[in-house]
Amino acid sequence: MSDTFSLPVEYLGSNYELPLTIVPIGYSYQIQIVLDGQELKFEKDEEGKYRVINASDSGKTNTGLIQAIITTLESLV
Repeated sequence: MSDTFSLPVEYLGSNYELPLTIVPIGYSYQIQIVLDGQELKFEKDEEGKYRVINASDSGKTNTGLIQAIITTLESLV
């Protein structure tokens, strides 16, 4: 079972409302966010910081916006 929310992110003076889905995986979870038509999966690393684990077309995705998403996620938890 997964839950879907809207994640408000501010980046370079613009506000984004990104669809966020929490997907349980065993005793952990992944956060999936659709950005510019691309699904990005976030999970915590060994230090408890979020990282993107699949950015297949990462050249097309704004890395600054991804960092803003990570900062927003870390501020929520």
